[in-house]
Amino acid sequence: MTRYQQDVYDSLPESSRPEYLAAISKKAQRNALMEAIARDAISAMECGRNGEKHWRLNQMRVDAMNKEAAFYPVCPTHLLPERKRPLNQPVDMQDAYLDYETPHYGPGGAVRQG
Repeated sequence: MTRYQQDVYDSLPESSRPEYLAAISKKAQRNALMEAIARDAISAMECGRNGEKHWRLNQMRVDAMNKEAAFYPVCPTHLLPERKRPLNQPVDMQDAYLDYETPHYGPGGAVRQG
């Protein structure tokens, strides 16, 4: 325990001291785990720079590739299975809204253009 923790421990009533000791030990274990993870990540980066293999480096790269593959690139529609293809094809509405004489109504009867 540090000096501050010892002072706090001494000022606590007898009934609260075991809880305080448990909290301190839990925090120390968590800090030790975080330090070990940081050491592994640093050693993995050094191994990557040197071209060596490291178990954490491989897992970090796999995770990054999975995240990238989940969003990019978008799969072309003709390669998708039938159940995943979009139901509606995009409609070319470019020339439909160029006519300013005819009012166009949207949801709820609102006039979109006219």
